[in-house]
Amino acid sequence: IGTHPQFRHMGIARYLLQFVEETAHERGAGRCLLEVAADNPAAIGLYVSEGFEQIGKRAAYYQRENGHPTDAIVLSKTIRYE
Repeated sequence: IGTHPQFRHMGIARYLLQFVEETAHERGAGRCLLEVAADNPAAIGLYVSEGFEQIGKRAAYYQRENGHPTDAIVLSKTIRYE
């Protein structure tokens, strides 16, 4: 999920994440998996606030423009809708 900088802090990413979870549940999924760059604290905060937990890490997974790699954090969440 990416949000254009002009539209950040408006709840759009949270809405999209919840929509994806609901749609996945309706299609029979019981778990969501995602990965996020370790140097993206805003996205990590969103995912953790929505109940995702870290289950792994991919070392030096992303290559940044400055030539420095950054890890990918792998997160998981069990989908439960009543």
